[in-house]
Amino acid sequence: MVMTKIQENRDWRSHPFSVERSTLFRMIRIINYVGQAYQQNTLTQSLSLSRREWRVLLVIASHPDVSATQVSEISGYSQMAISRAVRSLIGQNRLVQKTDPADRRRSCLNLTDDGWAVYRQLVPVVVGFEDNVLGALDTHEREILDNVLDRAVSRITSEPIRSDWQDEDDD
Repeated sequence: MVMTKIQENRDWRSHPFSVERSTLFRMIRIINYVGQAYQQNTLTQSLSLSRREWRVLLVIASHPDVSATQVSEISGYSQMAISRAVRSLIGQNRLVQKTDPADRRRSCLNLTDDGWAVYRQLVPVVVGFEDNVLGALDTHEREILDNVLDRAVSRITSEPIRSDWQDEDDD
């Protein structure tokens, strides 16, 4: 029995998985480096927003009257993670949640004046992170990357396995 497990491990090692060449691991690495830069940024520290909260804030700013479910779909975070971030942002007076008058079962999320003030401070920082990451690419390469990412996002959002990919530990 022990020999079988050892043999299985040897078979796996004969076809190693390279994190250095894995597209997903390289994307995760970029996200992690940006997250670390966000946490070390003096302005973002003064805003007292977690990485999840600033991402939720950016989604809501881009999609007025959005529901928490839609924020989850757009961001890729679980509904529970979005719910926690929304509660926190409401507690910070950066978000307001109101019942949709057209469908009383649905709640709409919008930024408050304080939320918009944070957004205006945050956007240059986020754009700076993006420019830093993509600075090695020319305009044509950025267009290609945009198209590839659009196709990849379309694929993962249409696959039933998508909910299994969400990372609860990411903040």
